[in-house]
Amino acid sequence: MNKVFFLTLVLLTIPLVFAETTCTDADGGPFDPADPKLYLALPSDTSTKTLTLSDYCSEEKQGKKKTEGPWIKEYMCVGNLVIGKDYLCKDYGYDKCISEGNKSACVPAGQTKLSPPQTTTAQDKSSSAQQTLPKKPKIPEKPRCGDKRVNVENEQCDPPGKICVNNGQPGLCQKDCTCESYTGGKQSTSQETTPPTEAQSETESKTQTETLPATNQQPQTKPSKPEEPPRSPILSCGDKVIQSGEECENNTDCTPPQTCQQCACTTTQQKSIFTRFWRWLNNIFS
Repeated sequence: MNKVFFLTLVLLTIPLVFAETTCTDADGGPFDPADPKLYLALPSDTSTKTLTLSDYCSEEKQGKKKTEGPWIKEYMCVGNLVIGKDYLCKDYGYDKCISEGNKSACVPAGQTKLSPPQTTTAQDKSSSAQQTLPKKPKIPEKPRCGDKRVNVENEQCDPPGKICVNNGQPGLCQKDCTCESYTGGKQSTSQETTPPTEAQSETESKTQTETLPATNQQPQTKPSKPEEPPRSPILSCGDKVIQSGEECENNTDCTPPQTCQQCACTTTQQKSIFTRFWRWLNNIFS
């Protein structure tokens, strides 16, 4: 009964011990066991709460610990577990493995001692920043096409690809810093113009003589239509005398609800109650 209780207690405490175990590696690697080159040159220890293992040299794979040899046993953390793997130093560009005390690492050919990793402090950084080298004087560049300045002979614009003006027309700056208008003509470098040839002068004179008669001709005007004499208005309408062709001169000459308009009695439609009442009385006494 006591044996069963003791065995149960051990089985329950083992997971707790492993759960609290954490692995730490002084050189921090390697993260990938297949690529350990940078970490083989760093002497380090790998430890847990109950165990500490140091890298060491050996004369053969999985051999015993030696002061130097072609092989190195590199310890690393995989999760919370410590594992060791043998590497041949020459496979990763080193000469051999050497040891100093409990520290071991791969070294290149000619090195006999382990060199600790150099660390720079804040004081070293400040001193190095104060000792700055003098700046070299800048050599001025020669004028050229593409320096964003029109400073070379026969240069019309700069830089290439920029919008320019060619004889008053917009254009685009070419690779040789000449301005070519969108119509296709390049800007002339000299202000002088070439005189016209004899053939050009003859053609210009012919065109001028051909256009002269056209300019001397006067435009032909169409004959205007004879104006009609204005119609005389009727003078008798409005003279307060009813003449032939007239029905009235004012509203009193017409029977309500008719009104006198242009000497004629016309009936206008009115919707007022007074007008309807007046029409009703007129029909009764007529």
